Amino acid sequence: MSFEILLELICGLCWTITYILIIIKSLKDKTYGIPYVAFCLNLAWEFTFLILHKPTAYPIAKYVFIPWLVLDLFVLYIFFKYGYKEFHRKYNINRTLYILFTLFSIICSVIIMYLFAIDFSPLYKNDVIQAGGFIANCQNLIMSVLFVYMLLDRKNLRGQSIYIAIFKWVGTLAIAILKFKGILPFIPGEIFVIFLIQVFDIMYIALLFKFNKSLYS
Repeated sequence: MSFEILLELICGLCWTITYILIIIKSLKDKTYGIPYVAFCLNLAWEFTFLILHKPTAYPIAKYVFIPWLVLDLFVLYIFFKYGYKEFHRKYNINRTLYILFTLFSIICSVIIMYLFAIDFSPLYKNDVIQAGGFIANCQNLIMSVLFVYMLLDRKNLRGQSIYIAIFKWVGTLAIAILKFKGILPFIPGEIFVIFLIQVFDIMYIALLFKFNKSLYS
């Protein structure tokens, strides 16, 4: 097994575990465990690069993307089941509007993913899947920032845990290593985005550790 395949499998496994832990913690706490915008982008990414831009040249990717998409559908169910209460409290919207807005956000996210993959593919020798990797890092940065914001906004560990944060970080770090070593193609801006992801992921882990410590002290 090559070093590249090993790290790609570590990435796939860690992100799969991250999704599973988010679902378990969300069901336990009766709330969503992933920021709203980040989830819409995530679901759109998995749908786009599994269904619309098929990863035919990357056979391993298909077997990673399928469980991710299935798990994202479970997360969508959680948003519909538990997310409304929080959105109603914050924005005073009714359930129908909440569901319609969520579906609209996901559809718009899919369109953005599809078009951006085409737009950025010339930077990756017209490889839309590699362009999708760049898009994934950009949305991963958005997710990392929003995880920190969600923790500080909620001021508690509802829907969140340090294990979710660690597995997310390791999964991202695996691909970061491949990019930094030049095994996977990259553009200079992507390296800076990956660096920022590490900063916010480590910050999130540190904040969760602090919250855990104060909870049990």
